Amino acid sequence: GSVSSLNVSVATGICLFEAVRQRT
Repeated sequence: GSVSSLNVSVATGICLFEAVRQRT
């Protein structure tokens, strides 16, 4: 339910954060 959706959002945010951090 909402917990699974929240986990997906957090995982996606971390992936984007890591990608941006490695680019700089």
